[in-house]
Amino acid sequence: NLASPPIHFPSLPWGSRSLMATVEEKETLVSSRRRSDLGNKEQLFRADYGEGLKRFPGVFGGIVDDFQRRYADYWTDVEQGWTQKTLSAALQMYLATFCSTIALASSIQRRTNSQIGFSEYLLMNGIAGMVHAAFGCQPLLILRPTGPITLMLVQIYALAATAGVEFLPLVAWTGIGISFWMTVIAATEFSRHIAMLTTFAHDAFACFVSSIYVVDGITGVINRLADEEVPDSLFALLISLYLILCALVLTNLRSQSDASWLSFIPKRTRHLLADYALGLATITATAISFSSAGRLEVDRLDIPG
Repeated sequence: NLASPPIHFPSLPWGSRSLMATVEEKETLVSSRRRSDLGNKEQLFRADYGEGLKRFPGVFGGIVDDFQRRYADYWTDVEQGWTQKTLSAALQMYLATFCSTIALASSIQRRTNSQIGFSEYLLMNGIAGMVHAAFGCQPLLILRPTGPITLMLVQIYALAATAGVEFLPLVAWTGIGISFWMTVIAATEFSRHIAMLTTFAHDAFACFVSSIYVVDGITGVINRLADEEVPDSLFALLISLYLILCALVLTNLRSQSDASWLSFIPKRTRHLLADYALGLATITATAISFSSAGRLEVDRLDIPG
């Protein structure tokens, strides 16, 4: 039933409850929802969404509440965040964010005649990421240019060309307008009405965002096969396939049992390789691309100094 709100469980402060207690609580709530479709709607709403989507008094009440709730655990998050998984998680998030940013920056640089490109995307990603990580009031925030934002910039560039106006001033005023509306939404907590949406909206948007990267990657490979020399384009294709397969194989090591054909690799080593799968795949693929210098040419990004 698409009209029924999904069950969401707000993220818990680090160390506040055990994971097992959270899982048991979730199972109990799900079974309760299935048994009683005629229960109190307000109680079901609070069970689904907690207190986070209720209206707080005053202007910016929700933001004030976020800071008040998270401030007590701020330094605890920092202290407890240093574990053996920290480095692998940070490396994976960095590479995933960096690679997607580079891909979108390459696309926007081509489509806007280099008026926006690598420098702007990397600078924005670095500054905004550090600020939100320090003051975001959440254990994890990944900020980066997304596919929809890139497509919007492409449309603004086309609109500026059609209207005969400067592109960058139009982008600046568009950003100011969006910032104004986001401030109003945050002040009035209009975002709490997201409770009216079903999972269909989330799934449709997720499909749209993920498909942008897939389509752009496949299009790049096809264009390279059409525009470059056959040996060079095939070498680039093999590097792309190697990166994907290497990351998938290493990631799959975590799910292998001790009775599999990979049992000769210690379990701890398998998990370590799985943790660094994306990093190892990216680094080795980059090394392979430089191994044929002078014989095969690999098309590289033109990043201004």
